[in-house]
Amino acid sequence: MKVFYINVTFDSGSTGRIIKSCTDVLEKNNIEWFAAYAIGNNIPKKNIYKYINTFEFFVIRAMRKLFGKHSLGTTIPTLKLIRKIKKENPDIIHLHVIHHQSCNYKLLFNFLKNYGKKVCYTMHDCWAFTGGCYYYSAIDCEKFTKGCLNCEAKKNRIDIAGFRISKAYEVKKNLLTENENLYVTTVSQWLFDEVKKSFLKNKPIYKISNGIDVHSFKPLNVKKDDKFVILGVATAWVERKGLKEFLELSKLIDYDMKIVLVGQIADASVYREFKNVEFVGSITSKEELSKYYSMADVFVHLSTEETFGLVTAEAMACGTPVVVYNKTACPECVTNGCGQIVNYDDGIDGVFKAIEVIRNNKTDYSNVCRSNVVENFSTEKMVEGYMSLYKNIF
Repeated sequence: MKVFYINVTFDSGSTGRIIKSCTDVLEKNNIEWFAAYAIGNNIPKKNIYKYINTFEFFVIRAMRKLFGKHSLGTTIPTLKLIRKIKKENPDIIHLHVIHHQSCNYKLLFNFLKNYGKKVCYTMHDCWAFTGGCYYYSAIDCEKFTKGCLNCEAKKNRIDIAGFRISKAYEVKKNLLTENENLYVTTVSQWLFDEVKKSFLKNKPIYKISNGIDVHSFKPLNVKKDDKFVILGVATAWVERKGLKEFLELSKLIDYDMKIVLVGQIADASVYREFKNVEFVGSITSKEELSKYYSMADVFVHLSTEETFGLVTAEAMACGTPVVVYNKTACPECVTNGCGQIVNYDDGIDGVFKAIEVIRNNKTDYSNVCRSNVVENFSTEKMVEGYMSLYKNIF
């Protein structure tokens, strides 16, 4: 058996690390693999291939700026990728994230439909079965069940010009449903249920939850802050990650509490009036992140558009209780004794009350939180699921 992975990154970002975890296991078991990725530093390894070079990436960005968010400029890189697939001749092609202007999906999907090899498609968001949305729950949209007609999403939430959305939907629908060798996996039960509403509902669909490195993310003996620390973590503090809500929360907490936000922020000085909010900036080191998770008294995740929520699992793996909304997949990994699930309609007031419950509770959350993640959401558990799937479809 030989597995060929395609993703926007390799060993960076959440999906890139997932692929690295899978390839490590395949290598240990002497199973052949190949990985192709679009963005990141060159990796000098014969079975890892970067199919977009610096010049091509510049052209893609220029095309996007000039003509909108679509796949202009990705044709040549995608043709190179297809040639590489043919050369490697894998038994299973495993797709992860292939959007974000990293691939001409029409070319790729059309090739895979006719190639005759098994295709596993792991969905980390909703893009594959919509006209161009990665997420749509914020506007309670279900137009993907009928064809994505008359899209109401804001321009910055879709990856294509508005007038092309219904056409893109039809292209994906035709090319994916006509592929008789397509197997879909989702990273959460919520996403599984959404796929079941889509044009992919008749395909074999498996739920394989995302996993985290519980050997790196673990409780650390770090000095606690004098104040009660409310931690938030995101790759970047964009609208859907809940920055606005954290700022609202800062107005409710008292003097011996503070909010610490880890993640890229465009300009932290804009928020200097919020004296009890500390912006740390981006952190990629697992050890450094674990220090912040371990230092925090509670981890709060205010995003309402999550297909899993890796940072929530990372926090619990470090023994920290969590507070999440009961929206999308956010509550799925929060079992009894691991924190609080807040009714979204209760808003920030509900979040603050949940934080107060944890603050006043003398129970030690650490062991319960950690055990939950180790048993259910570890990298080993995730990879085991993928390996089982490969054996079943091979």
